[in-house]
Amino acid sequence: MGSIDSSGRYVPTAAGTWEVSATVSGITGRTFVTVLPGNLSRIDVSPKNQTITTDQQLRFTATGYDIKGNVVEMSPAWDAEGGGEIDSSGNYNPERPGKWRIYANASGISGFTYVYVVEGSPSRIEITPERAQVRAGETVKFEARIYDADGNAVTGYPIWSAEEGEISEGTYTATKAGTWKVYANISGIIGDWAEVEVLPGQPSVLEISPKNVTITAGESARFTASVWDAYGNPTDAAVSWYCTVGNITGGMFSGTEAGTWRIYANITLNGTEISDYASVTVLPGPLHRVDINTDSIVLDPGQSFTFSASCRDEYGNVVPGVHVIWTVEGDIGTIQQNGMFTAGEHPGTGKVVVTATHKNITVSSSADVEIAGAAPSKVKKIHEWVYGMYGILIASLLASGAPAVYGILKN
Repeated sequence: MGSIDSSGRYVPTAAGTWEVSATVSGITGRTFVTVLPGNLSRIDVSPKNQTITTDQQLRFTATGYDIKGNVVEMSPAWDAEGGGEIDSSGNYNPERPGKWRIYANASGISGFTYVYVVEGSPSRIEITPERAQVRAGETVKFEARIYDADGNAVTGYPIWSAEEGEISEGTYTATKAGTWKVYANISGIIGDWAEVEVLPGQPSVLEISPKNVTITAGESARFTASVWDAYGNPTDAAVSWYCTVGNITGGMFSGTEAGTWRIYANITLNGTEISDYASVTVLPGPLHRVDINTDSIVLDPGQSFTFSASCRDEYGNVVPGVHVIWTVEGDIGTIQQNGMFTAGEHPGTGKVVVTATHKNITVSSSADVEIAGAAPSKVKKIHEWVYGMYGILIASLLASGAPAVYGILKN
């Protein structure tokens, strides 16, 4: 390749081995000329203007040419403007997105091309904050930052999830008390997680347990008050106790008065009261005493009087279902088992006795009875009987041996 003039001057254009011939009077002579490449004039780098992600690698090659375009052998030195590294063989490893130049240099000649590096595939996710604390019903905002394998931020929209509660686009709404994990995932990558501690919310519901209790007078009963927020989480809110009858402190009730009473527990929060109640039935205790409707009485011969007995426990509560027996001590008259006493015909003194038995417990009491006309005696209390329009008042004797004083009062 090349040209030769009439004087035999040969000007090559391409490297290679070429034949040169001369012809005179039909006779031709030939020779060969080997043309070597000229000095390095330019370097072409390929591939041109490639786009890769930070996850990928790209192999670059460089070709040197002389001024005539002949390939010139060379061993270029490689260099990357930025955004990654390139080794001596032209292997480029990107690190961050951008438009970067790749250079091949030899003998003072430089060639370059551009490489466009874009974000790599998501490799990891970081959630902030790493830990949060909220109350049930409140919200907290989490953010997820997505990175490729080289730590470059990657645009993406993670999928959020939580062990408990609800989360949407990073906004977590707390419901159940406890410590839970919040996750952000993308492209099949299980991402980072954060921890959220959910505390109980404001008290919303109060409940006393048990609802109905039966005890015996003098005994105690333990009540508990459970307090929950609107999401069913138990709270440790302080509760105030009170009751209609009896005493209660810290949920421990004690009572001596028989009956059915209410126990109340309440919380006052921001001017609003939350309360509940239970019932406690206090039963009479064991039989302790029997009371007669009079301690003493003076009757005329043949006169009748109905005695009655009240059976009570040690706190004064009436004990029901007690069997009583009436008896008379002394020759003063007779008594029926309904308590009806009939005085005898002769003056004298004695006692009416009642004996009460209940559940293997027996107690008794007595009243002094005097049949008028007997020797003076001490009468302990004042008794009044009404006969028609008049009443006979028997006054207690004030001193030993003093005569009884009788008076007639008109109604």
